[in-house]
Amino acid sequence: MIVHDTRHHVKYHTIMSDVCGKYMYDKFNEIAEDTRRMFMKCKSVGLASHEDIEKVLNELQSTMKTYHQYQSESKQAEQKLSFILQQVAKIKSVKKQKAMAKRVEKVKPDTSNLALVGKNKLVESIAIKIVL
Repeated sequence: MIVHDTRHHVKYHTIMSDVCGKYMYDKFNEIAEDTRRMFMKCKSVGLASHEDIEKVLNELQSTMKTYHQYQSESKQAEQKLSFILQQVAKIKSVKKQKAMAKRVEKVKPDTSNLALVGKNKLVESIAIKIVL
């Protein structure tokens, strides 16, 4: 019986060694080759993607640099414009004051000879002319 069991075990071990030696070895080699090919393919795709991303980032960087330059120029122009508008408003206000002073001088006659009653009527007429 021991001899029979030993022969049986030897037969199973021989079959297992054939299966592992031939079929499993070939299958593992095939899997290893497929894995190597997939790795190489993924690596090449990754490198190509990396190069494309790098190109896009360089373009974005140069575009952002130009944008910030234009933005700062725009802010400077806005500041200059607001300063000029303030200066124009000041000049207009000074001109209005000078024009008002000239109008008052034109309307203001020599009142040194008039009596007090005449001066009151004259002041009223000057005020009416200035308002008009």
